[in-house]
Amino acid sequence: MSAGELESDRAGEPGKLIRERYRTASQVVQNQGKMSCLMVNDIDAGLGRFGFTQMTVNNQIVVGTLMNLCDNPKRVSIGQDWRDSDITHRIPIIWVDDIGGVKNLGKTLLKRKKDDPLVSFVPPKQTVEALLESGYSLLREQQLIMETKLSKEYMKNMDD
Repeated sequence: MSAGELESDRAGEPGKLIRERYRTASQVVQNQGKMSCLMVNDIDAGLGRFGFTQMTVNNQIVVGTLMNLCDNPKRVSIGQDWRDSDITHRIPIIWVDDIGGVKNLGKTLLKRKKDDPLVSFVPPKQTVEALLESGYSLLREQQLIMETKLSKEYMKNMDD
C-alpha cells in the first residue's frame, strides 16, 4: 500500500481501503495457506505532519483505523457490517520507511545475524504486591484526570 492512498477527497475512503487490504491479506492466509502482511510504504508521507499543516479528517480516520486493528485484529468490518462468525486472521502491519526501503526491511525487522541466538521472552513474575501497585497507579492516574477536570464533561452522567 502506498502512503498516497492514505488521503482522498472522500472522507473515510482511506480507512475503508486499509480495512479492505487487511481483510484481503487475511483471506490469503485462510484460502491459500500462505503467510501474508499489509505493508505501507513511506507511511510518514501520508500521515506525517510537517510545519503548520493541519491534520485532515482522513488522517484521523486512518490513525483510528490502525489503532482499531491493533486493539482488535480479528474483527474487521467493511462498512458497517459486523457478524459474529466473521473472524479474520491476525495480519502484521509493516511500514517501510523511505530510507533503505524494502532492501533493508529484513535487517530493520530482525536486526540479528543468522548465527545469533533467538530472543527469548521471560514473563514478569506476577505478585500480589505488583498487582496492587498497578491498581494504585491507575487510581492515581484517574485522580489526576479528575483534578485537572479534562474529563468532567464526558463523565458528568456517571454515578459517583
